[in-house]
Amino acid sequence: METSVNHLDEEGLKETIRSLLNSDKVKLWLEPYSTADGSKSARPSELIKKYSETLKVSETLVEETLEQLRRHSTLKFTAKRKYQETDVATIYVRFSQGSNTSPNSSGRSQENYIETSLHTPVNEVKEIIGNLFKVAPEKLKLISLGKCLSENWTLNDYNVKNLGKILAICLSDDEEKLMAKDEKVDPEQDEKIEKTKKATEMMINDDVDDWYNLTVADQNGKSFDMPVEERKALAVAMMLHEKGKTCMKKKNFGLALVYLLEADLEFSKCTSQLLELVDNYALLCLDIIWCYFIMQQVDSLPDAERRLLITEERLVKSYGPEMERVQRVRGSCSQEVAVMMKLHLMQGVLSFYKREHHKAKKFLDKAEEELKSLQVDKEDMMTIMEIGYSEQEARLALRFCKGNVSQAIEHIMTKKQERRKIEEQEKEEKYRKKMAKVLGKTSSGQLVDASLYKNLTSMGFDKGATLQALKKHDNNFMLAIEFLQTNPNLRLPDPEAKKKKLKITDEMISQLVSLGFDADVSRATLHHFEGNLEEATAELFNLSGKIPKEWLDKVAKKVTSAAAAGGVDGNGSTDESNSAASAASGSASNMDTEEMKKFLEEEIIDGFNDEQDTDYLDLNVDDENNVLQEFKAKLASILDH
Repeated sequence: METSVNHLDEEGLKETIRSLLNSDKVKLWLEPYSTADGSKSARPSELIKKYSETLKVSETLVEETLEQLRRHSTLKFTAKRKYQETDVATIYVRFSQGSNTSPNSSGRSQENYIETSLHTPVNEVKEIIGNLFKVAPEKLKLISLGKCLSENWTLNDYNVKNLGKILAICLSDDEEKLMAKDEKVDPEQDEKIEKTKKATEMMINDDVDDWYNLTVADQNGKSFDMPVEERKALAVAMMLHEKGKTCMKKKNFGLALVYLLEADLEFSKCTSQLLELVDNYALLCLDIIWCYFIMQQVDSLPDAERRLLITEERLVKSYGPEMERVQRVRGSCSQEVAVMMKLHLMQGVLSFYKREHHKAKKFLDKAEEELKSLQVDKEDMMTIMEIGYSEQEARLALRFCKGNVSQAIEHIMTKKQERRKIEEQEKEEKYRKKMAKVLGKTSSGQLVDASLYKNLTSMGFDKGATLQALKKHDNNFMLAIEFLQTNPNLRLPDPEAKKKKLKITDEMISQLVSLGFDADVSRATLHHFEGNLEEATAELFNLSGKIPKEWLDKVAKKVTSAAAAGGVDGNGSTDESNSAASAASGSASNMDTEEMKKFLEEEIIDGFNDEQDTDYLDLNVDDENNVLQEFKAKLASILDH
């Protein structure tokens, strides 16, 4: 009985025949299989018949595979000799065009090779590959050895060798635009990646640190401190990972892989101890492996194997050998079962490609058992949905409660209450942090109490007068009320009113200096009050000229970092011409704080907050089930023979 190509994977067949050739010491690049110039010689009829009978596949399939291997070995032989003589390397390139790829599709990838020096910069390599595949170089992202290649580095910097392999991903969904001549290239995808990194870095800088606070905890819920640089790297990595997962949901696996490998680079800046305490890096590796598989990157199997080992090790440390840590903390481990199912599925696939068939069967059987535990009864889902809950809520709850409908409904209600409570707490905390910036500090240097301010203004007192009362009396509620009642007609500027930024001039500083205040202190205070001379003067008198150190540090930092670019004058003010240029530019480097905040909120934070806890628990396991059944069938066909 002959096995069809559907049951015996093409790459698996190629590897099997390659192994047989090595055992038989057959050299396809030499006579009698190839001529001196590398052309095909006589048909190896005996070899074809022998392997066809051994593998139970058609002679036609064996002949086609042998010819592919012969061409590859001939090219390899020629490339080695050329590199020794000329130092010109041959690099295999797999070009992936188009974003929507399903697990069982053949995809739209092409293979070819380029010849270049290993000291060639990546941007020039992009031009060579772009010319080869008739696409704009700006649209290409190059990946090799599990890393995205940066344009300013060379192939040698990334340890790419002669006969190395590069995956070239075209980030555009519109093939016609890419193929059209003289078409203007839209760098939107590259720009989004840069904006994501830039915005996330800004998020954890001092200027916006109180706007979004990142904390890290292990599976026991214990949080720990991190150095600033590691906190920055972790924040960027997690946000890039979220963007990658969003692309995966949209079946845009090419762009997803770029985001995920960028996230991997940021994770590498964190200490190994940190990554061992949480499961984030393990989940990232698992997503990268899934993208490799969907995009049929068999060449990336060594990197996939390395990542699978890391994933398994980190998950065991995070969850416990039998997931007992998760069970103890959460009371259920259904989310982690989904993660382990995907891990075992990928381990089974990798073992299959390595021809470790019995090992593959063990992993696939385990994945099948775990996948069954994630299945939910459709009638039970409909029962819960009829009450008014969403499909996702029903599926999540049933998985969490192992199919018990009444417990699932109670679980949904509890989770909703918890979410509302958290939202209220976050809203209150956001208000407190926002008002801390607006209200400033009292005469003794402590922050004005936002809750006292809110209570007093809700009683009808003037906002500006209320702020003055709390500052003057160091947050003493009773003394503040007495002050306001004694001065019922006092009206001061509304501290919550949006203020127009004014340019800080030398004349303003001179005026404050003439009142007896230090020049640097005057400049920092004007900067804090965004150029409002009246408010700066009042605050300097209120504080007797002793302003908080962070006001001085903030101005010094801004002047130092921006003066070199010509965007800030000596007083810490933004030059108007440069501001106009920045506003006109859409690049990530010129986005101001407000633009970055908006980008973060719209593009990243919303999805991050809403989905991070349910991504794996709410897996649509159809794709995973299809892959499982496909490889079980392939495996059964091999083991039966």
